[in-house]
Amino acid sequence: MTENAENNEVLEDIQEQPAPVGETNAQAFKRLAVPRVSAAIKRIQLIGNLSNRSSYEYTEAQVSKVFSTIRAELDAAEARFTPKTADKPLFSLDD
Repeated sequence: MTENAENNEVLEDIQEQPAPVGETNAQAFKRLAVPRVSAAIKRIQLIGNLSNRSSYEYTEAQVSKVFSTIRAELDAAEARFTPKTADKPLFSLDD
């Protein structure tokens, strides 16, 4: 399966409703966050199902890579919600 097909499959799980006329940004956030987070939780639970040793074989390194990748993506997504501070100069002789 190609990456595009996988992305489309994940997006099909997300049952997003069209934006109502006059919807505020806060309302849009809630409307979109609920199905997206629910879909993410469902997918994480499916990853947990891979722990069944009678059905799957894996190494600790593989498990570590799976979860470190997920953590990195979560950290990157969360960072996008943090307001950016003004860029500080890398070096300055001024006080």
